Amino acid sequence: MELSQIYKPIEKELSCVRALIKNNLTADLFTSELCRYILKTEGKMIRPVIILLSSKLSDNLAGIESPRLKIWQFAAAIELIHTATLIHDDMIDKSCMRRFHQTINAKWGDDFSILFGDYLFSKAFSVLAEIDSAQLHKLTSEATNKISEGEFAQLNNRYNLALTKEEYLFVLERKTASLFSACTKGAAILINLSSQEQDNLFQFGLNFGMAFQIIDDIQDFVGSESILGKSYLNDMGGGKITLPIIGLLKQITGEERQTVARIFDRNRKISTTGKDVQLLLDLLKENNGISSAIKEADKFLTKANASLENMKESPGKNGLVNLTGYLLNLMQAQNSFATRAL
Repeated sequence: MELSQIYKPIEKELSCVRALIKNNLTADLFTSELCRYILKTEGKMIRPVIILLSSKLSDNLAGIESPRLKIWQFAAAIELIHTATLIHDDMIDKSCMRRFHQTINAKWGDDFSILFGDYLFSKAFSVLAEIDSAQLHKLTSEATNKISEGEFAQLNNRYNLALTKEEYLFVLERKTASLFSACTKGAAILINLSSQEQDNLFQFGLNFGMAFQIIDDIQDFVGSESILGKSYLNDMGGGKITLPIIGLLKQITGEERQTVARIFDRNRKISTTGKDVQLLLDLLKENNGISSAIKEADKFLTKANASLENMKESPGKNGLVNLTGYLLNLMQAQNSFATRAL
């Protein structure tokens, strides 16, 4: 199922979330040009969509003051947080393209990237402060802290070929899955679901987020700039050790391992077009590096769907299940590409 079909039941509410974001990014004279640019380059809005779909798991909102507005505010705040992290990531990674446009750091430089990312964080928490829920504030703050922990761990492990799968998953749980789980549990809090239902949704967001990031990491090897909207092999070029590489290293020795070590040598600039890189892509194909990573993502998607089994049938549940189906389709496309040619 295409994202446009999944989004259709919540299109009007997603427009309200976009309007809230825009209203919070157009009042400041000093950042107006940057704000206009970032609004023009919005992504798939997956996180707000997950919040909106999760909020459809209950149709009993009696006694909750302005429930839809709170949900929209929460979705807007989360998207602002996510955008801020991307701006800082792009600067650290020296990325030049994001969402088919120049990154903030490529267009305005690192100084503006740091300040504008901070600005978006402050705007996000200003929006969040309008929601009277200490539980929600704590949840979002903890998720934001975890994102920083994950980014630190990832930075410390660049070029580290000894990185284990467990250490890699630790990074993913913090830098990506923590915000997804905050999305789903936060929506559950706002619509007054039971503690068990909140936990179920937390698990859905956590496992969906893990699969989402693994698939994103795979796309660095099998995608293209015209599809990804960002630079091909950008993660590899920055020395990031992701699951396909971890799986590959378990399968190879000798000269093949030396090839990988030569590519991920922090003392030499990694070329994404050289002979060594083609050797690496060939090794990934020959040793099922992509296929094994896809299987790991599939395990997390299975867990995500299992966490919804005891939730009552609703448009929200159907939408969340369809989102996992969307990721499954991405994985099938990746697997087809990987087995055909890299």
